[in-house]
Amino acid sequence: MVLRRSIILLTALVAAPTMCLAYELYASDFHEALLNAPMGSIRKVGTLTASDFEAVCILHPYQDRLNTNVDLAARVNTHLAKVEYSSDEGHFAFVFVRKQSIEIEKIKRSQELDFFGNRKLPTAISDSVPHNFSLEDCVRGPSAAIIKIKFDDRAYFLFGRAP
Repeated sequence: MVLRRSIILLTALVAAPTMCLAYELYASDFHEALLNAPMGSIRKVGTLTASDFEAVCILHPYQDRLNTNVDLAARVNTHLAKVEYSSDEGHFAFVFVRKQSIEIEKIKRSQELDFFGNRKLPTAISDSVPHNFSLEDCVRGPSAAIIKIKFDDRAYFLFGRAP
């Protein structure tokens, strides 16, 4: 019995780092991956979810349609109307545009995870944002990125483009 427990414990200890590493890099739950993203560093969206998207867009609270002139806005807005997407104060959403589909990942706002939106960044935050990161509402392919920040005791993220 003792030998069996020892083998089970040893197996768990050997497998644990591999399982933790796989979860960190390829989390299947996008919301959970956003929660676990480190503060202050650029994270590519493709490392937080399946990277087979053509573009990623962000919908702010109360934003039911894309208000941008990018060429994919018409396709996304048609899909949003078809599924009767509706937003409120308590949610924001990522829209993943794939070759054959469009997926909406609606995220509940909380103290642990919120979207900073288009508000002007306070100097303390804007000075810490890397210069190669630009805020955007829609980003094509692998340059879609987030930066998680802490502001007024709340965790926010910025969405945009990074090389």
